[in-house]
Amino acid sequence: MNRYFAENSYLLDVQSEMQIGIWTIELLEDGTYVMYADHIMQKILSVDSTIPPRACYEEWSNRIFMTHTELVHQEMQRAMAGEEVEVVYPWVSPEKGLIYVRVGARRDSMHSGNRIYGYCHDITKKITSDERNSYFSRLYQNIIQTFGILYQGIYVVNYISRDVLPIRSALHCNISEHHMLTVEKFISEMAEVFGAETAEEIKENIASYKLADSSQTKGKLYSKECCMKSGKEGAWFELIICRDAISDNENIILAFRDISTSKKQEVYTQSAMEQLKAQSNTDMLTGIHNRRFFEKRVNLFLEDGCCSGAFLMLDLDNFKSVNDTFGHTQGDLLLMQTADILRHTCRNDDVVARFGGDEFAIFLQNVSSEGVIHFCNRLMHRLRHTYDRDGKTITVSASIGVALCVQPGISFKELYRRADKALYCSKAAGKGRATFYEDEDCRHAERIG
Repeated sequence: MNRYFAENSYLLDVQSEMQIGIWTIELLEDGTYVMYADHIMQKILSVDSTIPPRACYEEWSNRIFMTHTELVHQEMQRAMAGEEVEVVYPWVSPEKGLIYVRVGARRDSMHSGNRIYGYCHDITKKITSDERNSYFSRLYQNIIQTFGILYQGIYVVNYISRDVLPIRSALHCNISEHHMLTVEKFISEMAEVFGAETAEEIKENIASYKLADSSQTKGKLYSKECCMKSGKEGAWFELIICRDAISDNENIILAFRDISTSKKQEVYTQSAMEQLKAQSNTDMLTGIHNRRFFEKRVNLFLEDGCCSGAFLMLDLDNFKSVNDTFGHTQGDLLLMQTADILRHTCRNDDVVARFGGDEFAIFLQNVSSEGVIHFCNRLMHRLRHTYDRDGKTITVSASIGVALCVQPGISFKELYRRADKALYCSKAAGKGRATFYEDEDCRHAERIG
């Protein structure tokens, strides 16, 4: 190493005058680069004298800050071509974080045309804040064009140096804008904000983008909705992970957008939709299902080819007299009480609905004729009630028509027609009874009750 510097008075003069690091980069025949550094340059690189030249070059190259990687390598190629160059750029120091260095270089004309030498000076303390901000301008411009002002948290990860640059940090965490931190520290902060599971997913996705070929992930996004576990209660963020187009795919951008308002609206909309759906299937007075839902459920049973069900139509006897005598409020109360009795008498798999007025429908699944008879007797007993008020007495009972589902392929419409016909027969025979449909005139129908 000393031989390279001793042969170049240019390097010795610069080093003596400015107290800066001296280096030499050489392109080998196999197409790889090596770097030789003096003790000052080694200190800047945070490496010791035992590091191999090839590893020394990689350490320098990999830590050029993401916004200037392409620029610095272009300047080095100009120096290889014979031009004398000087460039100032940000560089990531393992010990100091982001620093700013001034580098000058020229080709070594005394030796191979594939060797350049130069100097490096840490000018972090001398650079102004305006100059420092200018180094991020290209990165900012690309990010603003991509994400606009909608994203409250934007972080750029260089997966070669394993450093993270916060561009915007409004996620209620201990990360300051423009202050570099390690990937490990960043993941730790994400765990504090969003929880360990989300942080682990972020870590895995950073690793997958690092390992995948850039052509495989170009333009692809990872998107996730995550809820904060700390800070702003109930805050939801959308996380997007993608490659940075201006860094030759060496950087990954993580962007967080506050979607709390839209999430609340989504929850409200979902709740409203569920409520509307429930209302569309529910009788508003009694709270049991309506005819629309009943028909849908029975059709599903029939489509399965089942032949062991029973369709019951039920009508309250003397309901109109209750309405006319005691008022519609008492009539509504009677309907609600009837619905409650039906709900508690039927099994969980059975379907109960109000068709309108005082007319109710029941579909019993997987039941025998004897089971239907037992059910009807129990139900009619529970529904029988006598009103005795102000010298007026009205007895309310239930008439039921039953159509058994005993043949495959029968339609809902036909079952309904048969049950309704049997109900008419129960009414005509004196009310307060159940009738099985057997023929159109129900002349041979079995009466129960």
